[in-house]
Amino acid sequence: MDSASSVWKRLTIRLFNRKSITNYIIIIICSGAIAFGLTQYTPSVDRMRAKALSIISKMDTSEYFKEDIGTVNKIKRDYEDKLKQQVLKQDLGKTVSGFNKDVAKVKTKSAMIKDLLDKLNKYKKDIYSDEDKESAKELIHKFKVGAKEDSTKDALESRYLDIEEQILKFKTVKQHEEEEARKVKIAARWTIKDSEEYPFKLSPDGSFIMPIDMNGSHGYLTGKWELDNTTVTVHITKNTIDEGYKPYDWVFNYNEDSDTLVGTGQFAGWTYTKY
Repeated sequence: MDSASSVWKRLTIRLFNRKSITNYIIIIICSGAIAFGLTQYTPSVDRMRAKALSIISKMDTSEYFKEDIGTVNKIKRDYEDKLKQQVLKQDLGKTVSGFNKDVAKVKTKSAMIKDLLDKLNKYKKDIYSDEDKESAKELIHKFKVGAKEDSTKDALESRYLDIEEQILKFKTVKQHEEEEARKVKIAARWTIKDSEEYPFKLSPDGSFIMPIDMNGSHGYLTGKWELDNTTVTVHITKNTIDEGYKPYDWVFNYNEDSDTLVGTGQFAGWTYTKY
C-alpha cells in the first residue's frame, strides 16, 4: 500500500511540476491556434478569394472621369495583390471592406453630376419670381443633359460654372426683400448735393416728377422710376413744355451708406441728396 502511494506521488510530481505545466499550456495554446486556423482556412476561403478577385477585376471604370480611371485601376491592383497573399477568412473580409471604402472615395461621374445638380437646385429654390424659377429650371435641365457627354472633370466644371453664373443673376427672395426696403428709403425728394438745383421727386408708387423752366415757361418732366438692386433708372417719358420731347433714361447708383444717388453716363459726377 505504501509502495502504491509512493508511485502515485512520484507520478503526480512528474506530471504537475512547473516545467510540465508550462509545456501543457504551450501545447494547449498551439493546439488552439491550429484549430482556429483550420476553421478559418477551408475550401470556402479559396472560393471567397476567387469571387472577390473576379468582382474587382470586372469592375467597370467607364463610370469615372478620365482623370480618375488611373486612380481606380491602381486601387484595384493593390487590393488584388493583397487578396492573393491572404489565407484567412477574417483577413479577406477586412481587405474587401478596405477596397470598398477606398473606391468609394473616388466619385463616379453620376455622383459628381448629382452633387452639382443639388447645388443648382438649391440656388433655384432661393429665386424670387416664378418666371425666373422656370428659366433656372430650363438651365438646370440643359446642364443635366450636357453633363452626361463630358468625359473630363474640367469639361464638367466649365459647363457647371457657365450655368451657375446665369442662375446667380436671378433675383433671390432675400435680394427682393432688401430691394423693397431700399425702395422705401429711395422714395423721397432729391436735389443736387449742397444746392437746390434740379430737384425731383421719386414717389413710392414709382412715379417721377421734376419741375423745369424752358423758354420762360414753367413745366415738368414726368415718368417712372425703378430699382434693380442698387441701380435707380428714371424713365422720363414726358416734357409738359415740349411736345416734341423724346423719352430717355437717367441712371443713378444708390449709395446706401451715404444715402445718396450718384449719377452715371452724362450725369457722372453728379450727387443727389434728400431735401
